[in-house]
Amino acid sequence: MAGRRSARGLGTPDRSTADLVAGFTAGFTQRTLTEHGVVSGLGVWLLLALLAPGAPGPARTVLEEALGTDAPDAAARAAELLDNAHPDVAQALAVWAQRVLLTPAFDRWAAGLPGAVARGAMPTQEQADTWTAQETRGLIGRFPITLRPLTGPSPTAVVLTSALATQIRWSTLFDLADEPLGGAFVPAQPVLSSRPQHDVRLTDTVAAGRVAVHTAWSDGGLRVLSVIAEPGRTVGDVHQAALEAVGSPGVDLFDVPLGAGHAWTLDESVKTMVSRTDRSTTTHALLPTWKAATDLDLSGEPWFAAAVATMQPWVTEPDGLEGRQSAVASYDQTGFSAAAVTAFGVRGASAYRPQPRRQVRIRHLEVRFDRPYAVVAVADLPSRPPNPRLDHWNGIPVFSAWVANPR
Repeated sequence: MAGRRSARGLGTPDRSTADLVAGFTAGFTQRTLTEHGVVSGLGVWLLLALLAPGAPGPARTVLEEALGTDAPDAAARAAELLDNAHPDVAQALAVWAQRVLLTPAFDRWAAGLPGAVARGAMPTQEQADTWTAQETRGLIGRFPITLRPLTGPSPTAVVLTSALATQIRWSTLFDLADEPLGGAFVPAQPVLSSRPQHDVRLTDTVAAGRVAVHTAWSDGGLRVLSVIAEPGRTVGDVHQAALEAVGSPGVDLFDVPLGAGHAWTLDESVKTMVSRTDRSTTTHALLPTWKAATDLDLSGEPWFAAAVATMQPWVTEPDGLEGRQSAVASYDQTGFSAAAVTAFGVRGASAYRPQPRRQVRIRHLEVRFDRPYAVVAVADLPSRPPNPRLDHWNGIPVFSAWVANPR
């Protein structure tokens, strides 16, 4: 997808949204995903893209550096993703607020939000938990931050949250192997055996040298790459290599030395068979099944202070910002499931003191919507009919995982 140039001329016309999200995800995973677990860089990127247009000077600069483009461009790209949902990625964004604790700065920011961002009063914890379960298809049952009631100490004044979820079935299922995986995963059971329809290849990366890659797809347009690098490479390097592998071709196996590699063996035989060429290749991979769950405190992120500086002016007496992400994922013979809920919440300094009672005219609007390893899960629509409305999704990393404990 071609990029776009913003009104300020600072946009990134030569970079796709996938490039921007991948750039953010690379840094995010290197800082947060050093052990067995799963995160979603996209879930955070979307929130920062919505915050950036309302950020004051220095904070805006920090957010734009994190996003990889200027604020108007990031917001437009986020709106594009929200307005044109990927068929295999359920998404929901919401802003909840306690009106009595807000300043006009909140309304000025909220007026520029895309229509796809739901807005409403601050829910109870139970209601937020219910929303979380509904929007993640039951994969996550509790909202990542604790919502404090209006009448208690430091009530939650504003929450900006995103939910992403996928539950896909492989287009071609794995077989189950009748042999152990070996190595560090000796006890891992069951062991998955790739089928010829899966993509198994070696590829060269800048971050981690030559790596081995296995890719499986869903029919709806999500591909999940499992990437293994030579021992000694840092976790961050392997995450970066996985992102590189998304768009990298495989090396010609006839250019690879025969024998054992760091995660593979390559041998050669001669067979008389019908073929149009004098060379042919076959591939196979063994992988563990795995599950992961991660709860992140985002307050140590380099852009967090900028998010604080953006959101605190929305509240009359702000008392700090909490940012967290909860994510889960599983990978097995039949498919891949993952979900992430990310939330930023501003607290007020003290309990709300009710104002004198008065008559208030209340108008009620009810809207009924009653109609749709390292691992990196990437939005991809190679086999679908052309659809320009979904082009911007191609290549976007949605979930990232580090598989270190398949049990």
